[in-house]
Amino acid sequence: MISTHAWLPLCLIVGSTFIACKKPTNSASKALAAGPYTHTLSDLNEYYAYAGRSGSSTVVKFTVDIKAEGAPIYFQNTTRYPFHADFLTENLAKYKNMSFEEYVKFVFGGPDAEGKELSAGAVMYSESYQLTPDQVNGTVAFEYYLGEEGKAASAEDYQKQFPFIEQAYKNIVVAMPFAKDRIAIFLPSKIRFSAASTIKLFKDAKIPILWDSEKLRKDFFKTGDVEVYHPASSYGYLRIISAEDLAAGNYSSKEILVMSDIPLDIGPVSGIITSIPQTPLAHIMLRAVNQNIPDIFLLGALENADIARNVGKLVQFVANADKTYTIKGEAELGAELKQQAEAYFKGRVPQLPPLASNLSENGLMSWVSAPVALPQVSSYGAKGVNFALLDLALRKSGVDRTDYDGGFLIPFSFYDRHTSNKFTAEMCTKSLKDCKEETGLSCDLPFAKCSELSSKGTSLKDFVSSMINPVSTPEMNDYKARRQYLAFIRVLFEIAPMNSQDLALIKAQMTKGYPATTRIRFRSSTNAEDLPGLNGAGLYESKSGCVQDDINEAMNLGKNEASACRTPLELKRINQRLPKLDAEKDAATIADLKKDLTQKYRVDKNIKKVWASLWTDRAYVTRDYYNLSHDQVYMGILVAPAFVDESANGVVVVGDTAEGVEITVSAQFEDFSITNPIIRGASPEYFMVVRKADGSLSPTVYYRRSNLVSGKVLNDEQVKSLAFQVSIVHNNQKANLGDRFTGKTDLEFIVDAKGQVLIKQARSLPKSIDGTFSRDQ
Repeated sequence: MISTHAWLPLCLIVGSTFIACKKPTNSASKALAAGPYTHTLSDLNEYYAYAGRSGSSTVVKFTVDIKAEGAPIYFQNTTRYPFHADFLTENLAKYKNMSFEEYVKFVFGGPDAEGKELSAGAVMYSESYQLTPDQVNGTVAFEYYLGEEGKAASAEDYQKQFPFIEQAYKNIVVAMPFAKDRIAIFLPSKIRFSAASTIKLFKDAKIPILWDSEKLRKDFFKTGDVEVYHPASSYGYLRIISAEDLAAGNYSSKEILVMSDIPLDIGPVSGIITSIPQTPLAHIMLRAVNQNIPDIFLLGALENADIARNVGKLVQFVANADKTYTIKGEAELGAELKQQAEAYFKGRVPQLPPLASNLSENGLMSWVSAPVALPQVSSYGAKGVNFALLDLALRKSGVDRTDYDGGFLIPFSFYDRHTSNKFTAEMCTKSLKDCKEETGLSCDLPFAKCSELSSKGTSLKDFVSSMINPVSTPEMNDYKARRQYLAFIRVLFEIAPMNSQDLALIKAQMTKGYPATTRIRFRSSTNAEDLPGLNGAGLYESKSGCVQDDINEAMNLGKNEASACRTPLELKRINQRLPKLDAEKDAATIADLKKDLTQKYRVDKNIKKVWASLWTDRAYVTRDYYNLSHDQVYMGILVAPAFVDESANGVVVVGDTAEGVEITVSAQFEDFSITNPIIRGASPEYFMVVRKADGSLSPTVYYRRSNLVSGKVLNDEQVKSLAFQVSIVHNNQKANLGDRFTGKTDLEFIVDAKGQVLIKQARSLPKSIDGTFSRDQ
């Protein structure tokens, strides 16, 4: 999440476009005195006191709880809280531990608005505009967030959510009495031409409409042909991006995007050019400020000559505070352009430590019987070593961790040996088929490279080296080509045979510690995560293995039966949940659950899938943005029992306070995911407790109860155990990480079938570049 910034003097906008500037009387001093929110904006002074500044514009963002009858409207201090999510988590107890995924669900609700519980948007004011000729000057326009996250709203979206929009309008009319008869909703002009029935809804409800049109832009917003939202200079590959690719995230951090649709948010890019004006303090505008990239509105951008002649090419893009811009390519800057661009890409983010790797360690490490130290990250990866250290710290404090007595770490050297596999023309053909199925693209480029290299008897490592080499494979800068190459190499990783000796060692160690019918989790553990400034959470994949499934397959047993490592309780839960799901809306979930009924967990197959996940699109793009060397990244694996038959699961954030440690918990019943539950509308339990220096606990403050279970998800004894354990791990993180410790610890836990609390992962909660904490980097 992004913190507030120093915005420029007051002026205004409506909807997606800018208004003329006006400096209100005494608003600056009043803004300093404004609280975090207000339920009314009685006059212009109050409006300006709560308005956030963005260039020459102002806006006040609002939210309303649609689930609570008679709930007040919240106008947030938008200078202090430019994001709705930041305001909600810091000021409303109900949303204190809300993740960004939950925020999206609560505001947008998905295609059918299920799960929606908030109306959100922004109000803007123009002192010079008459809504109708017979009225005095001064018009409020409001923008309402709706549709699906990442997609431009359609006429159908407005129809589906019209009752919420109408109620928001009534809330605003009551809360802004100085303009109650001069309030209109701002709608995109395309809706005017797409559905007369949608417009009729607003007219019948007597809600005035403002259109996104050239006339409105010039007469109402006083906007010229160019607006600079964030002046800056950057380099990147110029690309006109479709709404579909924008919503799917099919772009890279080295691209300057030219777009006609504005998404809710945007990932790292090199610049933003929109053909329609942007809402002030829109997320993409704030991202531009945070990433320090140029961001402009350019009338007719998609037909602009400067853009048309440079599409697909490397350019320098400069946006100036005086509302001018330049786009220069190789024709203007010559050979120096590439050197300048490389220097820009390397210098735009804080320099991370080099990726350390030690391939000389060839043994599996059972940490319970062997010494463990932080430097071993270079041999086994950060996740594995961190888990070993927290496990040992908890054992030392008397916590029962016998479930993990047989756990061990697989070193980087095993991954390196797998990449030394020679691949054949037959493997290239197999990869081509699977690549086409996964991406829907031709995959001809990686197939040609694979065929060329296979004829020379080269290895997976050679394919990777060639793929990431900008000279031999310059097309990796194109997202479609990149998707094909990465899908292709992942398939090669999975079909290449695993080293037989390594596989035998791993299986022997698994059965030494656990019965062959125990499902074991293979958790990714790389040297490209848990770095200062880069959390890396979710970049790589984890899979499961079952030795008995391998034995049964060799004996041709249990082909159409459940995995030998699937527990009776798991099967019972799956069969109980299937009838509760909607056949149409939950079709994908139903298919996954049915697959689980007969899915097997072959050891070698799933270890190779973990290794292959080093080359997912998200992992590659993230490393590319942070200038991490792809050829220096290695994958180790943490091997421990899979977490099954949980009675609860959750996440915890721990930070120091004057009293001790403050512990905020999000917990859910059984094994239902907190962020992506299979039951629609499921919400977790949220609470906070402080563990004091003397070991006592403050009263637990509950912000929300789970709607999947009556009563509490965690009982008092489990809360006490969780608080004790996370305090130990938090202090252990501080001691181990030293200067690398950010101040807060992010943990995951389960409660097993016996009711025992088990910590399954801990990492230092990352800080964004601006110094705020976020679990969503």
